[in-house]
Amino acid sequence: MFNEFLRQSGVDPVDVRLIRHQDPPAKKDRTPYKLLKQDPNKFEGYQSIQNPIKRKTLQTSYWASFVCTPDKDVMFVGLYEAEYEGPNQEGTPCYFSDEVCRADAIDSYT
Repeated sequence: MFNEFLRQSGVDPVDVRLIRHQDPPAKKDRTPYKLLKQDPNKFEGYQSIQNPIKRKTLQTSYWASFVCTPDKDVMFVGLYEAEYEGPNQEGTPCYFSDEVCRADAIDSYT
């Protein structure tokens, strides 16, 4: 059914990666779900930085993003066109904590 939705939107499912955002180490008020609901820009900032271990998996044209809700359900957030920018060159806030991510510890995407 989701693949049909993608095709009707003019997107080949082969070009899409499904991303399920769930961050157990996140502070209670900064889970991906809370970021999405309270400040969508922060959610997009959160989503735009990824662990380099996932680089090969995330090399695709589109991301279909989902977040876990407080009730442990999964909610579709949106379909994003994604492009790898490279390793982050400057410290970036870790949106789910009070820390700053090391510059070379994360990959940046638009």
